[in-house]
Amino acid sequence: MKHKIGALGAAALMLLLGACSGESYEWPEGENQLFVSHIKEPVLTVIGNGEVQAELELPFIALDMVMADGRLVLASKEEDELYALDLETQKLKPLGKAGEGITKLAYAGGKLYAAYADANRISRIALAPFAVEETAETGSHPHSMAVDGTTLYVTNVYGHTVQAIDTETMAVEESHDIIGRPNGIAVIDGGIVVGGHGPYGTLNDSVYRYSLDEEKTVQTVKTGLMPVEIIAGGGNLFVLNHGSHDVVKLDGQTLEPEGKVAVGDNPYYAVLSGGKLYVSSMDADVVTEIDAESFTVTKEIPTASGPHAMVLEEEDDENPGD
Repeated sequence: MKHKIGALGAAALMLLLGACSGESYEWPEGENQLFVSHIKEPVLTVIGNGEVQAELELPFIALDMVMADGRLVLASKEEDELYALDLETQKLKPLGKAGEGITKLAYAGGKLYAAYADANRISRIALAPFAVEETAETGSHPHSMAVDGTTLYVTNVYGHTVQAIDTETMAVEESHDIIGRPNGIAVIDGGIVVGGHGPYGTLNDSVYRYSLDEEKTVQTVKTGLMPVEIIAGGGNLFVLNHGSHDVVKLDGQTLEPEGKVAVGDNPYYAVLSGGKLYVSSMDADVVTEIDAESFTVTKEIPTASGPHAMVLEEEDDENPGD
């Protein structure tokens, strides 16, 4: 069912949240439901059985979300607090103050990593008890993150670098020049695969395999215009090309292309689970369901305006968007 509030109700809701009383929502129960935030309006869509089950009105626009210990953790660029939606009680409560400007989240090893794109930093955050533990100063506009053991890799879009950060000390260990305006990253054996917009004036149409030992690009694979998201899973990499509005499937070892499907305009986020790849297209107002094995579109699910970040209920201890 829908949960709607007006402008005065939203203001009152924010006061209630600040008092930690929590806001209650209602949506039908289901297995491994997909939660979708929207970049154009403060809505959280719940999708189950291939269709929208509920649209929940939030007191903010959630730029990113992760699943952590059975709770959906949400971040808003304009809020100085992180919030958690408990999926059992269906209540939204503030977790703690992390500072304004969070634009991207990653969760691994029981720790949350929050990127502040405009402030050029990433913080490591403990959730229980809540505490901002350490902060790393990064290049300009940190965005996509991937955790590999004790190393956090981050793409600095306007700094034109990929940095390796020690997750214990949050010290920047290495900085790599791979592509102008990098965005989208996945860790593979011996290295990383990075996409991005490309240098100003020359839009990129490829992903780049970078050897960490050799400190150089060892393979370039054409995928489509402006690949900005890379999802690893099931022995494959799935690349979202937001300029050509399609998704490419690559072999996870050789990076040989294994298929391409068209999706709605401006795909920017995806999650993979149970042999299904879900892609949100923020300018088409649709979530596309793709069979990962046959790599064919199995369903298109219309949503509210600007679908963006997505989390599947069963996911935990990982960042599904990168």
